[in-house]
Amino acid sequence: MAIITLLSDWKLKDPYVSLFKGEILKAIPSVQIIDITHAIEMFMIDQAAFISKVSYPHFPKETIHFILNGNTFSKSIKPIAMKFDDHWFVGEDTGIFQLILDDHFPTTLYQYPGDELLPSTEKMIVMANWILSGVMDQNGTEISSLKPARVSQPYLNKNEKLIRGEIVYIDSYCNAITNIPNALFQELYNGSFSATVSSSKHLKITRKHDFYNANEREVYLLLNRLGYIEITLFHGHIAILGDLKVKDVVEIKFT
Repeated sequence: MAIITLLSDWKLKDPYVSLFKGEILKAIPSVQIIDITHAIEMFMIDQAAFISKVSYPHFPKETIHFILNGNTFSKSIKPIAMKFDDHWFVGEDTGIFQLILDDHFPTTLYQYPGDELLPSTEKMIVMANWILSGVMDQNGTEISSLKPARVSQPYLNKNEKLIRGEIVYIDSYCNAITNIPNALFQELYNGSFSATVSSSKHLKITRKHDFYNANEREVYLLLNRLGYIEITLFHGHIAILGDLKVKDVVEIKFT
């Protein structure tokens, strides 16, 4: 069975997600639709890219991932279909595709051909049908470049033993997930560090764990299963207690 995932900033109070699912099912009745999240902060493509990057590997190859964050619904927009790592990503080219790729390259890139009859979301459904029917190469316009991303990436200074990143996501448990990969942290970690967060509480962290530690009473860094450094306090709602917000700078100095 074909799978389409949905990722958006549409929230769930309004009927828009359900209406869009209905349009997908009318066009592709046999497809299975899975929600990744609709709680991305409005127009934050870096947050959407982060969630997409950590989510898609958990789905079967050839899954189609609809990225709806920041969608304009404009009839003049020509959505992109990108194949990468044997998955398809479909959406408006807001710079998010480049963020998903990081330093990698897509297998193929197609753009919806030039008509202005349909809103961009309906064009995405048409492109999904082309993918599933194996005719994308006959209908889509092959392109070679993507809009560049304009968001910050983690900063690494090996000489100063310093990593600087930022909080990109606050989860439902009020843990703060950063854009600092676990592998980057482990590259410099040699037993001790001091991390600070540029929140109003000026949080300082000197402890880390590889799992949610019920015995730890202090705030700590977690090398989480998504592959990124997370700021957490077991049962502590650290984002509330520490007044942590998306875009707060996280600086880790290794000693």
